[in-house]
Amino acid sequence: MNCLSLFTGIGGLDIGFGGKVVVHENSIAPDMISRISKRLENGFVELAPHNMRVVFQNDIKLGARHICELNQTAENYVLGDIVELLDDGLELPSADVVIGGFPCQDPLPRAVLLASLERTV
Repeated sequence: MNCLSLFTGIGGLDIGFGGKVVVHENSIAPDMISRISKRLENGFVELAPHNMRVVFQNDIKLGARHICELNQTAENYVLGDIVELLDDGLELPSADVVIGGFPCQDPLPRAVLLASLERTV
């Protein structure tokens, strides 16, 4: 199955959907023990990958793509504003699943702060 990743950031969702995931063995539910593909050091294990292949990744932040490059998960990473890329003729690959990352910055605290500042002015 092909997975298309929008607002990829550093690729956390991509790793979960298409890559190998490393976790501590104590964090695995008993019915998931069969998913362990390799035992590592200090109680960590590698889970068997899903049958998903990430065929497209996109974000606007160069630093985020750099992290994916360091993790060797950036082979399909396209940097730029997705709306502009599509307007310029980018054709997205066929996908069975589309995932999208949530913003890393929570907008609520800022909104609450701005609202409280407006009341005091």
